[in-house]
Amino acid sequence: VHAAVLAAGGLAGSPRVGLALVAAAQVVVVAWLTRELGFDRRVAAAAAVVLAATPLVVHLEITFLAYGTSLVLSMAAAAAAFRAARTGSRRWAAGAGLLWGMAFFARPYDAVLWGAAIGVGLLVEHRAAVVRLLPAAFGGAVGPLVLLLVFNGAVTGDPLQLPFTLLEPADRLGFGPRRAAPGDPFVDFTPARGLSALGRNLLLVVGWAGGGLVGVALALRQLVRHGTGRSFVVALLVIWPLGYAVFWGSYMVAFVWDGALFLGPYYYLPMTAVLAIASGAGLRELYDERPAVAVGAVGAGLVLSMAILGPALAEQHDRSSQRVVVAEALDEVVVEPALVFVPPVYGEFLQNPWSFLRNTPDEDGERIYVVSGSAARDARIAADHPDRQVV
Repeated sequence: VHAAVLAAGGLAGSPRVGLALVAAAQVVVVAWLTRELGFDRRVAAAAAVVLAATPLVVHLEITFLAYGTSLVLSMAAAAAAFRAARTGSRRWAAGAGLLWGMAFFARPYDAVLWGAAIGVGLLVEHRAAVVRLLPAAFGGAVGPLVLLLVFNGAVTGDPLQLPFTLLEPADRLGFGPRRAAPGDPFVDFTPARGLSALGRNLLLVVGWAGGGLVGVALALRQLVRHGTGRSFVVALLVIWPLGYAVFWGSYMVAFVWDGALFLGPYYYLPMTAVLAIASGAGLRELYDERPAVAVGAVGAGLVLSMAILGPALAEQHDRSSQRVVVAEALDEVVVEPALVFVPPVYGEFLQNPWSFLRNTPDEDGERIYVVSGSAARDARIAADHPDRQVV
């Protein structure tokens, strides 16, 4: 699903066009969801601004990671579901199912957690409508789910096997020996490590949310004082971290790899979205009560957000600069057609850590990249390609 967004951007001139559209869509859809949860336009506008200034959102949208696309689809599914329940519209219910099915296609586990939070919110506020509109929602979800089964069957040979499992079957939910790729050492992911990862990631969420600690405090103040939208927001804030406490990836990015430190707690992006809704409502209320205090809170929140975002962007720039150095060095020494031997920097895999070191599917490109191994193996591969310059 995310790849299709990037491809659409490519047709418009650059895959980054797709990233820009996803970034804009997040801001628009969070405002829509805020309205459907029962807040007024001023709160919706405030929530959109808070999300647009959220360090985690800004940082992820300059990468090609898929979390933003998944968030757009999931928030849109929630907004459509609450609209359907409020109006009694079967069309909106079918639309909610369609959007949720697309979100499931994009990131199945995330969609399950979103669906659980949506279900809690609807059952608390619109129980009678849920029972009546559920068949239409299921009908809307059928199409994307069937497409997912067809896609899985084409890629893995099994409609029920996700392509994600092909690289490393041990990279999955639950406790036990886990790793990201063949050749990596196994990590014994235990409940204790799941809880430690949960704690660290939640602390990071506070820093990477819109307005940092100030924004989170405004959100909590709003949730304690008012019931509007509370059931759904609280449900997601509880379900999401509990769901990811049993996924070893949240431990890996927090302790094994520094991903959560320089990219942010990206598995927890949806929490920052619903916190933006509650923060926007809290900021609007505070402005009505004490305008000067609200203005001060905005200033303090911006300072805290920039304190997180500034160093993170600098780190991204440094890592991107390394990529540029490698790419330019290759361009200077390679005469095509070429056979380029690449040292195994992070295991015996191409594209890691530099994504541009990749072959065409049939290995007939101007450059063929090979992960370097033993001298005899490398010599044998070079002999198999006598028409290419060896680099």
